Amino acid sequence: MSEQAFKNIDGVLWKDASCTSELDYTEQTSWLLAALEALTQSLLHQAFTGAL
Repeated sequence: MSEQAFKNIDGVLWKDASCTSELDYTEQTSWLLAALEALTQSLLHQAFTGAL
C-alpha cells in the first residue's frame, strides 16, 4: 500500500510544472523526504511521551 502511495507522489512530482529537470526532481524529492522524516520523528516523540 505505501509503495503505491510513493509511486503516486513520484508521478505528481514529475508532472509538476516547476520540475523541469532531474535536479528539480531531486530537490523536490529531498524536501519531501525531509518533511516525512520530521513528521515521523514528531509522531514518535508524541507516542513515547503520551502527548497524542
